[in-house]
Amino acid sequence: MRKIPKQYYTIKTNIYFVVFLTIFAILFAVLYAPSYGYDTTFWDEHNGLIVPILAAIVLTVTALSRTSLLLFRHKSHLHVREFIAWQGLECLVSCLFCDLFLCLYMHRGFFEILLPVLLIGFSVALFPYIVFWLTIVIQERNEQLDEARQTIAKLNESVAHVEEVVQFYDEKGNAKLMVDLDTVYSVESAGNYVNIVYDDNGKLQRYSLRNSMKGVEATCEDHGLVRCHRSYFVNPRKIKLIRKESSGTFAEMQRTGLSDIPISSTYANEVARAFSMI
Repeated sequence: MRKIPKQYYTIKTNIYFVVFLTIFAILFAVLYAPSYGYDTTFWDEHNGLIVPILAAIVLTVTALSRTSLLLFRHKSHLHVREFIAWQGLECLVSCLFCDLFLCLYMHRGFFEILLPVLLIGFSVALFPYIVFWLTIVIQERNEQLDEARQTIAKLNESVAHVEEVVQFYDEKGNAKLMVDLDTVYSVESAGNYVNIVYDDNGKLQRYSLRNSMKGVEATCEDHGLVRCHRSYFVNPRKIKLIRKESSGTFAEMQRTGLSDIPISSTYANEVARAFSMI
């Protein structure tokens, strides 16, 4: 069985409900003049006293009921049917106290005007209860929708992160290294090997992979590593600045202690374009 929305257990929500119900009851009492077996002029003459007292009764009973609800939540989370019964009992108690006051004030028997008091009381309470229930349900749906959007956003980030992982293969096509692209600084030629320079939890690592620059070219280009020299691929995300000197052009990396990477004139424009897009 479905439980009531958790929003019903907040202090703010219950304060709003108690105030809303009381104001609605006052407005109804002012606009509607019940006879209870008397001429309506009786109500018109005494409503300046009767209405505030009836409103105070409704306010007190509802406030006590909602306070009990907040205290009860630590023991049990009400289901919808239980909550409806709770509200019905809440409305019934309010009607009984209102009937008691009217009987004493109007000098009538308790059961003499009980039926019209119950009919009017439940009819008046029905609208606020329904409106507030729909408001809470809409609020719950909006929160669920926001949570779903956040979950989708996190999943999209996870998928994007998986796509950022680059896998390097040796010359025989065997997978040797899987590393997050954001940690890779460069790929360097070293004879029959290539050295993959990357960050491993703050420590700079060089992984020697038996392959040629030609052999890893497709992998590097597919993941955004840019050819900057016949012996180097560089990750443009890790470039701090590009410096041009008399001896040539160099990429200064963001990692302290890492040597500058040369940029040949053949690949200078491509590197500059990739760096400018970061």
